[in-house]
Amino acid sequence: MKLVGDITTSVKWGTTERFKGTYGLRSAIVYTLLCVQYDMWVEEAEHIKGELNVIHDKLSRGSSVVDLGFSIDKDMMLESDPDLCSLLNLMNPTLPLSHPSSLCNLWCSIAQLSLSPDQPANC
Repeated sequence: MKLVGDITTSVKWGTTERFKGTYGLRSAIVYTLLCVQYDMWVEEAEHIKGELNVIHDKLSRGSSVVDLGFSIDKDMMLESDPDLCSLLNLMNPTLPLSHPSSLCNLWCSIAQLSLSPDQPANC
C-alpha cells in the first residue's frame, strides 16, 4: 500500500514499524494485526506538508465534504459502520494496557472485528 500522511512521525512509524512510547501503542497493535491479517505492507510512503494538506486538514477540523465542494455521497458517517467505530474505539490512547490480559483482550477484539465470519478468531 501507499502510506500518505501529514505528520512525519506517523509516516516513519508506518514504514519502519518501530513504535516508541505508549501513547500510540493501541494504534500500533491494530495496524500490525491488520497488516498481518490482510498481508499488507507499505511499499511507498509520502509526507504531505501541512500547507498542501488543505482538504484533509479542514476535514479533521470539522468541515464537511459539502463545505469543501464535494458531493454528499462522498461523506461517510462512522455511525453507519459499527465495526469501524469499534475498531477506532480500540485505538483510544487513554485506555490502559497495563496488564498482559488487557493486551490479549485488545488483540482478540481486533481479530474478531477484522476476520470474516467464516474465520474464527480463536480467542
